[in-house]
Amino acid sequence: MVLLAQHKKNYFSVCLVAFLVVFALFLPVITSVAQENNERKVLTEQVEKLELGMSGYVLARKLTPEQKKLAKEHLLGKAYPGTYKFQAEDVAVVVGKDTDRVLAIYRRQKGISTQDLKSAIGELMLTFGEPTTMAHSKIVYWAYGKDGLIDEALFEAAKKSGQIDIIATVKLNSSLSIDEIGREEVEATDNVQAEPAGKKKEEQEHSLYFIITSEPLLKYYLQQ
Repeated sequence: MVLLAQHKKNYFSVCLVAFLVVFALFLPVITSVAQENNERKVLTEQVEKLELGMSGYVLARKLTPEQKKLAKEHLLGKAYPGTYKFQAEDVAVVVGKDTDRVLAIYRRQKGISTQDLKSAIGELMLTFGEPTTMAHSKIVYWAYGKDGLIDEALFEAAKKSGQIDIIATVKLNSSLSIDEIGREEVEATDNVQAEPAGKKKEEQEHSLYFIITSEPLLKYYLQQ
């Protein structure tokens, strides 16, 4: 009996040691996963609070039951791993599979004219205000930190210091130069005869693309 009791004691000691060793090995992994989940939760709340969206869809917000039903009926092709996308009126929406939260809202237009570009920029400015910056006369950019829109002065200063925390962006990219808008308006004013209806051939070759997204939040889903 004494030997049996000693054997059981040794057995449980070995099991306990084995458990502690395994636990010690996996503790960093468990801690890392918990920390990552918490960071994603905090980031999601910060992005959702910005209320950036279009056509009834808000970045980082969960789809409503009606929107989920629409999504199933209008699914689009290939999507990033861990996501799905669908068409909703004039925009496409990218959503996280495990949360049904909106990760991106975008629109692509082909065969645009200067008027189409002007209308798109006007729509975005009406929704999001003055842009943070412009680049190469073809990119208009709104950058957001956790406290809201980052203005141009702060953005330029932050670029120089290398300290800037952007959690969400709105970006328009056009193959047609934004400078063409002003140039065409001047030409139209000087031109007595009205231009014939329809788009010129060179205008039909241009396109624009804009996207509302949070790259940091999207990365969490792509890492899964």
